[in-house]
Amino acid sequence: MAKDNKSGSNTTKEKEYKKFINFGQLYQSKQSFVANEENFIEILKEDINIKFRDSDKYIIDTEFDSKQNKIISKEEKLTFTKINSSNDHFFGTFIRTSNSQDVLTNIIDNESNKKIDPNKIYFEYNTLFYIDFKNKSISFIKTEHIRNVYPFIELFLNNNNFINIKIAPLIKSEDEIKQSIITKVDISCSQVSVNSNVDFVELKNLENMGCIVKDYRLTVALEEVKKGFPDRLLNFRNKNKENVKKMSISTLNEDIDLLTNTYTKSVPIKLTNNYESNYNIIESTLRDELLKAIQ
Repeated sequence: MAKDNKSGSNTTKEKEYKKFINFGQLYQSKQSFVANEENFIEILKEDINIKFRDSDKYIIDTEFDSKQNKIISKEEKLTFTKINSSNDHFFGTFIRTSNSQDVLTNIIDNESNKKIDPNKIYFEYNTLFYIDFKNKSISFIKTEHIRNVYPFIELFLNNNNFINIKIAPLIKSEDEIKQSIITKVDISCSQVSVNSNVDFVELKNLENMGCIVKDYRLTVALEEVKKGFPDRLLNFRNKNKENVKKMSISTLNEDIDLLTNTYTKSVPIKLTNNYESNYNIIESTLRDELLKAIQ
């Protein structure tokens, strides 16, 4: 039986969170003298085992400076942690910590003006990822603090070896997008001409007030869409590629970038305030969602 907080012990609280997951395919960007397309996954597994041979943590805090022709300290340290692994998979996490005093290492609560322990907001500052060796694929939970995770994981996979691994984000086909149930559209355009059909955002009236519109962004939530709307939206994208800076749609559980067809999936996960007890749930979620994505 759990004791109340007055006795000095903490109760474990559970809450459902919406987490955003990205998916990617591992491939070899170019063949090397140690690995080729047929064996690079086996070489990668051996390399990861070596990285965590003596510890469950692997730190990248140096880099080679070609101008100085020597190894120097990085401005930030990347710490990768192995949580679970087998011959078929690797499940781990990484966090960025700065060598200087900034927001990565000093998180201050606005009300108390006291430093916050990053472990207390673990899932906002740690990126958890799952590698499926058999299917040469990867999934990870996206955080607000690292918008583009791919370069960091690629750095980890390629550090101190010659495997040359890249990650290609999984994409939606045009046919899959056309079958989507769209709930929101986000469009950003540049080089706007007020003589075009843009009266629906009243750009002409805005310019009549004494300004010139350079670009604009439109975000609309949709209550209902007719059959064929996704198809017409893709036609608009194809005809206006030069002026469209950003174009994305949201469905019930996915955000799809229509310029690249890459996507992020939102998944509800029940988490507690003890992050270590959540690892099994997150690992199974990343594994299962990845298998769905690559089927």
